[in-house]
Amino acid sequence: MSGSIQDIFAVASVLLRYPDSYLLESLDELGSMIDSLPEVHRGAFSKFIIYLKSNDAESLQENYVQTFDFEEKNCLYLTHSSYGARPERGVELLKINSQYKSAGLLLDAPELPDYLPVFLEYLSIAPESQSKNLVKEYIDSISKIKENLERSGSLYSIVLSACISAMNEMMGTRWNRFGFH
Repeated sequence: MSGSIQDIFAVASVLLRYPDSYLLESLDELGSMIDSLPEVHRGAFSKFIIYLKSNDAESLQENYVQTFDFEEKNCLYLTHSSYGARPERGVELLKINSQYKSAGLLLDAPELPDYLPVFLEYLSIAPESQSKNLVKEYIDSISKIKENLERSGSLYSIVLSACISAMNEMMGTRWNRFGFH
């Protein structure tokens, strides 16, 4: 996978995490990484970083919780909309985690493997041949979250738009609700 596509996933993985002090202290470093991206992504991510720098931590954290924790349609756990709390979800999580391990991503944090920032971290390190199947499987969920965020006017939608654009580039095609074309 080209470095710039993997860099897009790496940046998005960080930007979609809870805006704690670690994230907010790393914005300048992220800005340097963004400078090497293609213009279309550089502009979107720069706009989002300006948003993060323009707000205090408490407001950002409150917005994050309101956006992702209180709005089920914006849930960042990719298997949640398909499986909910059913046992089949556990099987799917094990399958995802197995793919992560084969790419060298070992989860030691309390996050589940279907958490979108973790999924994007995987895409940032995995070989394209290994990651395409998971992209095919979850791009619809990511697109739905992006559309919900756009409807609510959330700037998080621009981060997801960049991810979907990078996924389209990686797949060599264009995604819509009916699949890749």
